[in-house]
Amino acid sequence: EFAELGSGYVLYFQFLAALGVTLLALFILQIPVMVMYGREDYICGWHSHGSEAWQDSFKMSSTEVADRSGCPEDNSAGVFYLTPGNFGPDQATSDVIPVLYTVSVVVICVVVFYAYQILVITDRKVDAETTSPSDFAVMVSGLPALATDEKQIMQFF
Repeated sequence: EFAELGSGYVLYFQFLAALGVTLLALFILQIPVMVMYGREDYICGWHSHGSEAWQDSFKMSSTEVADRSGCPEDNSAGVFYLTPGNFGPDQATSDVIPVLYTVSVVVICVVVFYAYQILVITDRKVDAETTSPSDFAVMVSGLPALATDEKQIMQFF
């Protein structure tokens, strides 16, 4: 239906569809990761990691931080951030998260390759089925640089 407007419109909407499917697939792949991040709330573990200023501001010793008893009562921010920082320093040991990230990269590569192939095929198909001004154009090269008169150009051919 959009082919009469040229292949650009058709390719644009195909690209949007491929992008939407890709983003949906990546979101589904990341749900388990977000659940894992949301289950952890040891973000206050970073307070004692490499800086004495954090311990002083919360008046906690390194022993209190290590056993999580020194975390502030209202420490719900980490649960809503859904970041790897929720695990605290040196705590993330699950193999699922890096595997899902690797699968996400592979999915992106496969979709890019597949979408490119589909777009090339669609462009050729739309171009073969429709008539456009480029079908009547002639590419000319090597004209004299100062040729502006029609007679001079005709003599070139």
